[in-house]
Amino acid sequence: MFKDFVQISFRCLSLTRKMAAKGAIAQQIEQKLTDSVQPIHLEVINESYKHNVPKGSETHFQVIVVSEKFESLKMIDRHRMINDILKDELKGGVHALSLQTMIPSKWYSSIKRGLQLEPKYRTPPCLGGMAQEMAEKSNQQKAASSSQQPDVKTE
Repeated sequence: MFKDFVQISFRCLSLTRKMAAKGAIAQQIEQKLTDSVQPIHLEVINESYKHNVPKGSETHFQVIVVSEKFESLKMIDRHRMINDILKDELKGGVHALSLQTMIPSKWYSSIKRGLQLEPKYRTPPCLGGMAQEMAEKSNQQKAASSSQQPDVKTE
């Protein structure tokens, strides 16, 4: 059963790799994680296109990594491990890193579900960085200024 799982996983990985050409940063992330955690499945997905960045940017990534090295670790410790491995990239141009770290048995159960990424793991659409914050602030200022205008009495 595990052998079938690994074959399916590698087939999945090769399909993912064919879907999009990897940029230099994505390749670097992939190489570091491969060397460090020997994953049985690894996807490095550049999601920069969803954000307000120049075309071809490599600033926002989702990483799905399955490794036996995660077996005894809590999720927070898995994430700390990955963040430590990728600390140079995070100090550099990588602005956002969404992690899904799993043990093989968890990944195998997701394959049985048809490789559906659970909604809680999907990254949300970009809200334009600070654009939403600025719009909210502007709306608050408009509301405050309209409530401060004096009542004009007409006779």
